Amino acid sequence: MNRYTIEEIKEQNSKSAKAIGFLFAAIAVSLVWGFLQDSLPAFLLAGVFSLIMFAETREYKKSYQIELEAAKLEDDQVS
Repeated sequence: MNRYTIEEIKEQNSKSAKAIGFLFAAIAVSLVWGFLQDSLPAFLLAGVFSLIMFAETREYKKSYQIELEAAKLEDDQVS
């Protein structure tokens, strides 16, 4: 199992949160484009982005829990 420092975990979570934001925006744009152009590929693209966002949010939740546990352990060691 790989061990990361809290700073590395926070950086990873920050990048993951940004990716989720971009995916949300991409889904919104794809849906608007699909409605305006009556475009099936736009709706399919929104579906793909939704699946990717679902997977990313699951991993983000796991990583966030690890960050909280690591912060708690570090806090206990400092005390």
